[in-house]
Amino acid sequence: WGEQVGPLECTRKASRFREEMRGRPFYFKLFAGTAGVLGVSAVGFGTLIAVDPGQLRSMYFWKKVFPVYARYRVTQYLVADKPEHEQDQAFENLHSTYAPVMDDIIRHLKGFYIKIAQLGSARADFLPSAYLRICESLQDDCPSESFEVVQSVIERSLGKPLGAVFKEFDREPLATASIGQVHRARLLDGTDVVVKVQLPHAEKTFRIDIRTLMDFCRLAQPAPLPFLQEIEKQFMTEFDFRKEAENLQMIEQNIARHKRWTNKVVIPKPHMDLCTKEVLVMDFLPGVKLAAAIKKQYERIAKMKGMTLQELQDMQMKLDREREEKGLEREAGPTEWQMTMWQYKVWLNNTTSAVTKSLRSWMSWATGTKTHTHTHSLHEPTPPLRYSITHTCGGKQRRCLL
Repeated sequence: WGEQVGPLECTRKASRFREEMRGRPFYFKLFAGTAGVLGVSAVGFGTLIAVDPGQLRSMYFWKKVFPVYARYRVTQYLVADKPEHEQDQAFENLHSTYAPVMDDIIRHLKGFYIKIAQLGSARADFLPSAYLRICESLQDDCPSESFEVVQSVIERSLGKPLGAVFKEFDREPLATASIGQVHRARLLDGTDVVVKVQLPHAEKTFRIDIRTLMDFCRLAQPAPLPFLQEIEKQFMTEFDFRKEAENLQMIEQNIARHKRWTNKVVIPKPHMDLCTKEVLVMDFLPGVKLAAAIKKQYERIAKMKGMTLQELQDMQMKLDREREEKGLEREAGPTEWQMTMWQYKVWLNNTTSAVTKSLRSWMSWATGTKTHTHTHSLHEPTPPLRYSITHTCGGKQRRCLL
């Protein structure tokens, strides 16, 4: 069946087969015909699987995930009549066993599965700790494509060699997401930029993955289906980076009309002549990741309470469980009014501290008792040199002093 033969040879073989079948019993003919149909179907299905990468991805998912799901359902049936602590222990054992398996599946398939894991990392109230650690690791440790793949996408999309556009280009990505990755670079004029590159076949892979996941949810847990449907609608708008560049421009223009925010909010400027469907080039802005900033804030709160961050988290989870056992809702966060008052308090404290430091510094300078060593940010005026008050007020430094 696997021989490479021409149409004429196929016709001759079919004729010989029909001659051999004449005079055979009916059941033999029926069996041979059925076997032939099944054989052709198997070959056709095998060819489809071998040729279509999407079918391979779907088959891999089902082969790896369905046994895990079956094991959980069997365990749920076996411990249904046991005490709650024994049920919890049984499932904790399963979580510890299969969390690494799911990590391998996600890293192998990449794409939409990474996105789901990253979304799950924000649900500490929902995911077991074993799975939560894996999801959190995928925020900063996503598998990335090779530099050669990234280079080919950029050169094909821009129609130029990489060196004709960028003076420098980091081979290692700054970050990797579900549909692309980001690299730091420098333009020929010396401007520091970041380059967001959409991975090959990202859109096609996404459609296959979300359909596979929806099929699994219909079988195992239908509740997340509306959530997945909304994600599908949202993601369909994210595969054209030109729209993202236009959105950056629009937001910058909207903020520019409100002078109150122009010195507080900075929007990275897109370089529109270098933005395509698969490539987005924008100014580089240094900063701290949101998750890291939030974690640092919680560490400060824990320190104020004389606790570690883990102790604070354990205490909050214990309080949440106690309220759930009593049939109460979880403690809500502060209201909008409380948050506004808290922000004003923080602003007032910071302003008072800054003014106090400035007054002390200027008084020390004015009286000549201390050399000015305060470090200023880019948005603060440079302090005057240590001259006499008369020289400063009468000279070129008086504007800075005022």
